[in-house]
Amino acid sequence: MNRHHGHVAGRAFAMAILSGIYGCSTPSSAGFTGSLETPTDDRTISLLQRTTIPIGYYEWCEMNAAECAADRQRRPRTLIDMSKPENRAALADVNNTVNGELTAMDDIDQYGIPELWTLPRSGKGDCEDYAMLKRKRLVARGMQDSSFSMLVLGHSKTDPQYHAVLAAWTTQGVIILDMHRPPYALNERERPIVKIQDPGLPYDWYTVVNPGYAKPTVTATMTPN
Repeated sequence: MNRHHGHVAGRAFAMAILSGIYGCSTPSSAGFTGSLETPTDDRTISLLQRTTIPIGYYEWCEMNAAECAADRQRRPRTLIDMSKPENRAALADVNNTVNGELTAMDDIDQYGIPELWTLPRSGKGDCEDYAMLKRKRLVARGMQDSSFSMLVLGHSKTDPQYHAVLAAWTTQGVIILDMHRPPYALNERERPIVKIQDPGLPYDWYTVVNPGYAKPTVTATMTPN
């Protein structure tokens, strides 16, 4: 094993331990008291306990300090007002435009390493790259960064890969912006949630209670500021 291969293997092992993320799906602390209550239980994400920050996100922030400067400071969580047609249109437009612009390509094929969180380059990217670009464009349209969270979904019945999407926190519940489909409600997802950013403090990540999935344990709810 040469030095480069050793570095890649070591980084991949660290990612497996720290983040549990490796690749994307292919096309086809307990007692935390923050909360987000939405109209129905199956449209609510309830935080359970703090977990590890994905190493890809951590490394992105280390290399792009200006992009993440505010992420270490708590800010009020902001719900997107879905009674405004312009907000509904913006979510759909940005999601569908990015999905149409980009071509899916795994990090190993594009960059030669298993996992790299970044804004897409050369019109190609994997799931977290799509999500990061959508967030950037929605904020550029005037929405608050604290209305969005990166969200990691688990395996589906037909796909063994983890999958990253962008979660938009709205007055009508959590809306998912996915590289594979138009925006959809949280309760329409086909995968369990693995971990999510706190929208008010993006360096904090949490495991969650999965509405609609078996055996949720202790629930700690989030209430919008």
